Amino acid sequence: MPKRSRTKLAAPSASPVAQKADVVHSSLYLHPAVYEALREIAYKERAKIHDLVMEGIDAALRRRGYASVEALKAGKKR
Repeated sequence: MPKRSRTKLAAPSASPVAQKADVVHSSLYLHPAVYEALREIAYKERAKIHDLVMEGIDAALRRRGYASVEALKAGKKR
């Protein structure tokens, strides 16, 4: 029996983000109270939890001397 390729084709129902080759999927495990707080903020601000998490990642990177998320996406290192 031939081995399967590790490359998977995206399902037709997959989101456009999941189909991008330049995006890495990562999961978060949040305490339920933290999740609910983020959900409430996202609702009030008409935003997505993902956007709030990315805002926090951007702040963490900058605090440690790295370039912003947008700068890193553009290929800048620090």
